[in-house]
Amino acid sequence: METTRSEIELLDQLYKLYEKVLETIGKWKDVHWSEIREEIDNMIETIELMSKQCRKLPGPLKGWDAYKELQTEIDNMNEILPIIKELAKPSIRDRHWLEVCKITDKEIPFSADTFILNDLLKANLINYLDDIQEITESADK
Repeated sequence: METTRSEIELLDQLYKLYEKVLETIGKWKDVHWSEIREEIDNMIETIELMSKQCRKLPGPLKGWDAYKELQTEIDNMNEILPIIKELAKPSIRDRHWLEVCKITDKEIPFSADTFILNDLLKANLINYLDDIQEITESADK
């Protein structure tokens, strides 16, 4: 009975953080692109805090699949958000967006009034981080 109670308490800790992460990322997906510059630093800070909270979870949780999924979700956002910050810079022009579309093989509605962060996340940026980094660096030059 005590073992079950302990496991339930561990699950509770894990799923509270998991729910918080999914809810936060879900809200971010709806952020309009025109608001990204205002929001991105806060987003980066928030995901870093969540990463620290995840690492501080008790050791027995770290072997669980749910923990590994949570850690992956957080790690991916930790990698993607800095690239999104770079893409939000004023130096990024339509030609740069077209390059991103070509690299990702996705149509990103970068010039549409309805462009939201989720439109960009659907392009699986995590698979093209180096290429997108090159594009943003060339845009700065």
